[in-house]
Amino acid sequence: MGKDNYKIWQTQPYTKDQFDNLDIYKKLEYFVLLGHLAASSHNTQPWHFSINPETNTVNCYIDKTTVLPASDKNGRQTIISLGCSLANMEIGARYFGYKTEITIIENDQKKVLPIMQEDEVKIINIANIIFTPTPSEQAEESLYQAMFKRKAIRTEYNLDEKLPESFIKDLEQICDNTGTKLHSITDPVRRMSIAEFQGQADGFVINSKKFSKELGDWLLPNDTESFVGMPGSGFGLDQEQSIRLHEALLGKRPLEPEDGLRFSAGGKIGFEKSPYIGFITGEKDDIKHWLETGKAFEKIFLNLTAQGYALAVHAGVVEVALINKMFAMTLGTTKKILMLFRAGKIK
Repeated sequence: MGKDNYKIWQTQPYTKDQFDNLDIYKKLEYFVLLGHLAASSHNTQPWHFSINPETNTVNCYIDKTTVLPASDKNGRQTIISLGCSLANMEIGARYFGYKTEITIIENDQKKVLPIMQEDEVKIINIANIIFTPTPSEQAEESLYQAMFKRKAIRTEYNLDEKLPESFIKDLEQICDNTGTKLHSITDPVRRMSIAEFQGQADGFVINSKKFSKELGDWLLPNDTESFVGMPGSGFGLDQEQSIRLHEALLGKRPLEPEDGLRFSAGGKIGFEKSPYIGFITGEKDDIKHWLETGKAFEKIFLNLTAQGYALAVHAGVVEVALINKMFAMTLGTTKKILMLFRAGKIK
């Protein structure tokens, strides 16, 4: 199931000896491959890369045709996705003995908005990375290997298998000195409150024609041959259910009550059954902090994967503006909430 959608996960990780035998272009190309393994909103994979072996540089772009006008009207989720990709390349570089220097090229938020006119420039250079051989730069092998195992799993987690406090503190430190902050929720009262907000957000999405049609474009049948988008299996849907929901969201058939209920209630129940909920806030709501959020989140994701924990991202609360503000007030923060996820051991 999934066919080409999951093809990249068949990639075999290079050993250090295999990597050392590559020429510089192939080494940079391999770092880009690691970037492609990163998480992205709706699995849009909005990135493009160009390689310059003469300067050891990878230029990083976004494709504005993948900036979703309903669920990502500011381009925030697209830039966060690119940040996830940058984190993979950074970790891979350190594992193979390279240090990285990232330069942000584009700071104008207007340049990353969804396409409004056909003649707009569609490929935008957001950042460049220079890779410099530095043998002292070494990342943990567990994080490198986790890139090839990482996947979002939207299922019920075991509420009794809690994350150790020491591990939670390690996760929170990933955001230190980045202008972002990871907030950890483990108590049942706030967990139930967040679950209610998620239920409201999902209910809004499923009942909004604009949001639901866009979701239908990216929530695909399980046997899709598309490299991008989300097969329904990731939401716990079998083939018949995934086809039915895909077509219903696109308006090609009526939405079955059980499908709408399964979607709108799934996130709420997921939060109620998760021992750990994390949300990331940024000092500013701008490109720099979006990139830092993506980098921090991907590193958190890889650390959770390396320790055997599953993770699911829920963007509805973040991108539905009114619910985001109410959610922030409830949690007692004045900072912009840029990412919300839950984690635990699969039940």
